[in-house]
Amino acid sequence: MPLLGILVVLGVLYFMYRQLELPSTPPPLQTTYVYDRDGGLLTTLHSTVDRTIIPLEQMPRSLRNAVVAAEDKDFYEHSGVDPIGIVRAAWTDLVAGDTVQGGSTITQQVVKNVYAGTYETDPETDEQVYTVPPRTLGQKVASRCSRSRSSRSSRRTRSSRRT
Repeated sequence: MPLLGILVVLGVLYFMYRQLELPSTPPPLQTTYVYDRDGGLLTTLHSTVDRTIIPLEQMPRSLRNAVVAAEDKDFYEHSGVDPIGIVRAAWTDLVAGDTVQGGSTITQQVVKNVYAGTYETDPETDEQVYTVPPRTLGQKVASRCSRSRSSRSSRRTRSSRRT
């Protein structure tokens, strides 16, 4: 009977996962390069990390394969969630009595790092507070422009109704 319950829970989780639609991935924070009018580098503005994004084709294939092999050996075999890996890691951690093995896939790590915020302790209230992930300058500007366009559009709609 407990096995049937586990199978039902796994079935429901799998169904929910298949129905899930994720938003498009925001670009990661990266270093900004400032150039003069002649193309000379004036300065660099680092984000939270000194990161420069390169096209996947410029990354050596051996490096790509090494990362996938080290992080998620079954990356090409599952659809983003590895139930066997999660159960294996949970069992290993339970037997060890400590967190010694992770069961998340590369896909799960990307979702966590890109979309999920963090819980931090507020020093004034000593309560756990959810912090939304930081946005890039480009995302903030795009959001502001979108709100500005939206408010101009609604003002035009209201003024056209009056006339």
